[in-house]
Amino acid sequence: MLSKGVFLSYIKGEFTILIKNGNVITPYGICNSSILTKKGKITRVSKDISTPSDEEVIDAKGKMVFPGFIDLHIHGGHGIDICDQNADLKTFCEYQLKHGTTSLLLTTRTMETNKIESTLLRLKESIDYLSRFNKINILGIHLEGPFLSQKYKGAQNPENLQAPSKEILKKWMQISGNNMRMITLAPELENAEEVIKFLKQNGIVVSAGHSDATYDQMEEAINWGVSHVTHFFNGMRGFHHREPGILGASLLSDKVTTEIILDTIHSHPMAAKLLVKNKKAEGVALITDSVRATGMADGEYVTENRMLCVKDGIVRNSEGNLAGSTLTMNEAVKNVIELLQLPYPEVAQMASLTPATILGIDHEKGSIEVGKDADIVILNSDFEVEYSICEGEISYKRSESILKK
Repeated sequence: MLSKGVFLSYIKGEFTILIKNGNVITPYGICNSSILTKKGKITRVSKDISTPSDEEVIDAKGKMVFPGFIDLHIHGGHGIDICDQNADLKTFCEYQLKHGTTSLLLTTRTMETNKIESTLLRLKESIDYLSRFNKINILGIHLEGPFLSQKYKGAQNPENLQAPSKEILKKWMQISGNNMRMITLAPELENAEEVIKFLKQNGIVVSAGHSDATYDQMEEAINWGVSHVTHFFNGMRGFHHREPGILGASLLSDKVTTEIILDTIHSHPMAAKLLVKNKKAEGVALITDSVRATGMADGEYVTENRMLCVKDGIVRNSEGNLAGSTLTMNEAVKNVIELLQLPYPEVAQMASLTPATILGIDHEKGSIEVGKDADIVILNSDFEVEYSICEGEISYKRSESILKK
């Protein structure tokens, strides 16, 4: 269960919103319909809804109405890295709302232990503030590293990688105010069994990633409690017919969900389509893994004294390894629809309901259904976000935005 204060702490909007004439993406299909929200909840989804005098009316004719996007894996954007000591997280969240993300996990990276601890403390102190003033759902923290494989470190700093430790995690959980919701680790490392079982007992999603795990090791880790795989295909042992590895074990297990960076750089679109065909929409979450350079010009960017080079929107470190993406969630949705040609309800599931299910909050979020939180995104035909609505509050309106790309 999520701790008190993780969701919006301000009083939910007392006013009412009526979204008229939109192409509403529901779990059951697309319908030309209207949505009524009251006090932060969806109260009606119907063709004909009368207009009381106290409503704010949005005409969504010709536009697509999605559930608000949920990003489980995001490091930064708009020139901001969430691990920076003086990170402008308010502007970072406003930028995410501009691209349809109404809920997210603030994702850390491998750093020195003292820096991880100071970051966790700062994020703990920021979560309540961000939720109150940005009308966005900060669902908690995703700890990516330092319990990762040297062989598949990717752009993670190899000097600070270490074996999993239950004692360290106990301390970090306390420092974070019990806001850690997901942890990425390599399950083949020493002490992994004890740590995975401990995390599962404490309700934290354990995701395998940056890992050299064999098929047998991953199968064993699934039995311990691993239930997710970080940026599938990337940062892990590849598939081989004599050693299927982490990929093979995950594809064959009904206990494991996955996430994918669908920017056409991290994985070929048909590799993504193969994943979705095997795991179905309920087994694949769209993520961005976006970094500071998202929405910025090509050039060089410094992250924790390490240089990242961005060319044609592709981010690499000095060793030439991919170092996150410049993807946004609305772009990911566009790519799935245009390149994978999946039905809209399946795409909405991958962008919203599957992430909500992974975190155990699908009874509240992830789909446009009566009784759920009014987290709604309205997209135009170019997949630009016209409105982001978060728990019944208009959090972003394109015509009023002062943010650049």
